[in-house]
Amino acid sequence: MTIEHNSQSAANATARNIVTSTRQISSMDWPEFFEQVSLVDNILCEGSEFPSLDFVTRDRYRHRIEVLAQGSTSSEIEIARAIVSDPGSI
Repeated sequence: MTIEHNSQSAANATARNIVTSTRQISSMDWPEFFEQVSLVDNILCEGSEFPSLDFVTRDRYRHRIEVLAQGSTSSEIEIARAIVSDPGSI
């Protein structure tokens, strides 16, 4: 009886933790979080007007950089650096 009770208690605790974690995850502002941790965003923000653009426009820039990287030997980071250092080069 004690083993089953302990097992049930552990399962209940796990379920509570899953529900709590799911609530926390769903309450996060994912676009803001992404922009805070994105290396490409950090590069594009250096000395440019990128931060003043609206989210949809910034997202279009990120997507285009992703597409350029997929079709080349350069990484997204390298492309972002090239854009910032010489906007006419891309």
